[in-house]
Amino acid sequence: MELHYGARFRKVASVHLRDMRLIVMCSNELRPHISEVEKARKATGIANIIGNKGGLMIKLKVYDTRLCFLSCHLHAHESQKMVVTRNQDLVEILKGASNSLKLRLDVAQRFDHTFLFGDLNYRTDVTSLESKSDEEHHQLVAQMIKNGEYEKLVR
Repeated sequence: MELHYGARFRKVASVHLRDMRLIVMCSNELRPHISEVEKARKATGIANIIGNKGGLMIKLKVYDTRLCFLSCHLHAHESQKMVVTRNQDLVEILKGASNSLKLRLDVAQRFDHTFLFGDLNYRTDVTSLESKSDEEHHQLVAQMIKNGEYEKLVR
């Protein structure tokens, strides 16, 4: 890692699940102020055992601020059924992380800041915009977001 990030940074923690990886790095100056580092993983693939889908979590405390990094790979494909599956998988990942870390509170309520990212596979419904140019498409989606018309974008 030093080759890519230099000697100023170091790894705080890492966790993996099959081909998924989550690595949290920090500057050397910040490292003495990081504590309570824990990690968890939850598979949601076939039979909730196979790790081709699932989530990785690293929690830590920086000074007095509790942070959670949650990387997920959720099921793909377009349909309302798959949206429900993705939502259920996210709930399972959060429950699994809470149980693994023996947290008394829901992961979503336990931290000052939670960063959720990864291959979430949620889709936007832009079928009404398909005949538009890229620029028109971008402007219409941006306007829907600005107007809070999220339901129009979600499949």
